[in-house]
Amino acid sequence: MQNLLGYGGESYVKNGVAAVCLLDPSTHAGSTYRLGYEAKRYYELAEAFTKALGLPFSYEPQPPADFLRNVLAAGAEPAYMKCVFDSYTDLTNGKDIPADEIFDNFHAITGRQPKTIAQFAMKHAASFKY
Repeated sequence: MQNLLGYGGESYVKNGVAAVCLLDPSTHAGSTYRLGYEAKRYYELAEAFTKALGLPFSYEPQPPADFLRNVLAAGAEPAYMKCVFDSYTDLTNGKDIPADEIFDNFHAITGRQPKTIAQFAMKHAASFKY
């Protein structure tokens, strides 16, 4: 969900699950945590944001090359964005990647429940309202 705000990531590492893992490295050493708890297609995200914020949102797919050009022009980190571009290209071309896989380990890792898309939209409403 944080990617909907942008690809900076620094504050999410400092304030998110990564911080929990860093507080107890012996427990988490060598572990990989997948943190997908709600899988939605972009069209479904638009519907969820419309419902949560009371504004019309829509998804209009763009060519992957346009996405890469725009994020690089905006100053995004090139190596990371190339990985995002490759995934976006695979999805656009119908390659089956496990983007819709969900997990139920958030509470076990953090001690709290994961946020839903609707909760995220409401929390960051100022970033999405137009």
